Amino acid sequence: MRKYLGLALVIGVWGCGDEIVNEIEIEVPLLPVNLYQETEAVLMWSANKDDSFTKYDLYGSNDSSMIDKTLIYQTEIRLDTTYALDSSEFFYFFQVDITNQNEDVASSNIFNAFFEIFGELCSRYTTELNLYNKNLTGTIPSEIGNLSNLTRLDLTYNQLTGNIPSEIGNLTNLTFFSLKDNDLTGPIPSEVGNLTKLNVLRLANNQLNGEIPIEICDLDINWVLSTSFQIWGNQLCPPYPSCLINPDGNDYTGSQDTTNCE
Repeated sequence: MRKYLGLALVIGVWGCGDEIVNEIEIEVPLLPVNLYQETEAVLMWSANKDDSFTKYDLYGSNDSSMIDKTLIYQTEIRLDTTYALDSSEFFYFFQVDITNQNEDVASSNIFNAFFEIFGELCSRYTTELNLYNKNLTGTIPSEIGNLSNLTRLDLTYNQLTGNIPSEIGNLTNLTFFSLKDNDLTGPIPSEVGNLTKLNVLRLANNQLNGEIPIEICDLDINWVLSTSFQIWGNQLCPPYPSCLINPDGNDYTGSQDTTNCE
């Protein structure tokens, strides 16, 4: 995967004034390109600047190693670096190969454009994931943190187990977040405090335990409204953060099973 550049080198001079000139070949790597996602259905890559550029080949695969890959698009135009995917071409992974006149090949980065969350094909451009009462089981995958443009996440009324992953804190565009009525356990991750655009937080009727992280007070939620904040029916332990205590000294946490609290 290399091209070669001839370089003249003077290695000696004879008394007669004739120079002996040899050419050596210096290996110069074929320059790869950077592949990225412009929108959900549009892939782009940087233009290759190699003098002997011949073509780009765009491949898709559902294998992160790109061993089993499908050719999606081919072009011999150097500045043709954008491709709009058809829905049948929504592979999980993509890569661009660059070929030069010597038929040397360099490959771009492998880009993970799509991934599956609870059977739904998602990308970084997914804005809503509404899976209310879908009989979901298992744990919430950490990959959910890749949905950085998500504004609404509703997993209410399922049978989800395990902890709330800390990667939830990556979903900084969320305005609505509900895990209500599942079988989730463990603490509420402190990363929930990153969700500063959140208007609705519903975690009621699970088996969440431990103390409520103080970072929850970083959220701009109307704690008084039961439609906005629901956390009852868990095993969360006092003392509760100050934002959850009303002026009368009562809290907005509702009924909690504190049997196992110290």
